[in-house]
Formats: sequence, structure tokens, C-alpha cells
Amino acid sequence: MTPKEMITIGLAWFAAVLLWLRFSPRQWGHSWDAKGTAKQAVLIAGMYVAGLLYQVFVIGWLVPLGWGIFRLVRRQ
Repeated sequence: MTPKEMITIGLAWFAAVLLWLRFSPRQWGHSWDAKGTAKQAVLIAGMYVAGLLYQVFVIGWLVPLGWGIFRLVRRQ
């Protein structure tokens, strides 16, 4: 991949994150409705996995953007 492609991917990812943060649902409290059941444990585990994926999604755009800028600067 060329540095310009990496920068484009990073910027597109960043735009997707901004749109997600702007239009995402704000209520994650639905898992507490099934209090004391196995369903609650599954929902809480799902929330932790979603939280991890959310962090990768929100911060992940820095990797292709940074790598593209690094390769672009290094090439010149």
C-alpha cells in the first residue's frame, strides 16, 4: 500500500468514528434488566467485548494514518 492510501484509510476511519460518536445510541443500561440470571452474565460479557471493540474502533484510525504519514515522510 502506498502512503497516500494509508492516509486515506486513516482519514476515512476517522470520519466513521466521528459519525459513530455523533449518531450512536447513548443507552447501554438494558443489560441490568435481567438481574440475577444467566442472561445478565451473557449481556455483561457482551458489554465488555463491545467496549473493547469500541476502543479499538475509536483509536484504531491512528495506526494507518500514522503509518502512512511515516512512510510518506521517510520516502522524501
